[in-house]
Amino acid sequence: MSEHLRVMSNMIGKPKDAGHPLTDEQQVRAVIRSIPASWANMKQILTHSENIKNFSDVSQRVILEAETQNADKTLTYAAQEDSACKWQAWKTKKPFGKVGRATQPLEVVHSDICGPMSVKARHGASYFFTLIDDYTRYGYVYLISHRYNKALDCFKRFVAEVENQKEKILKTLRSD
Repeated sequence: MSEHLRVMSNMIGKPKDAGHPLTDEQQVRAVIRSIPASWANMKQILTHSENIKNFSDVSQRVILEAETQNADKTLTYAAQEDSACKWQAWKTKKPFGKVGRATQPLEVVHSDICGPMSVKARHGASYFFTLIDDYTRYGYVYLISHRYNKALDCFKRFVAEVENQKEKILKTLRSD
């Protein structure tokens, strides 16, 4: 896909060199129309995104999607590689005992990332990240645009804020 973007960048530059520059909208349409049928998902993403206004936006979105797909492939490969080990471990697993609730704030915090949602927020967020204190049941919800890049930043902000407010240290983070 990056090679395709380089070719399109050169093609878009030719009319400009000849004194007939394309508008940003014409550039975006030309790139979307030139995407091969095998990249139908990418074509759909670019066509329906309101944030894409020029060629630079297209290239940034393509790079982000490529990173996401590579991360998903890595996770899938790791899951397949470990499946035999997990099967053996599952066969011998004993049931969990009862787990009591936390006895003080920030002893246990539960987290989860949900998404992508079918409708994006105004600023482009399609995921949300929740953090819930087990003792107080007080929750934080962060809207994030990309699950891999933004969740860690939100978690760091959360820890800094609650440790400062409660004057206690977060002991355990539970996630699925």
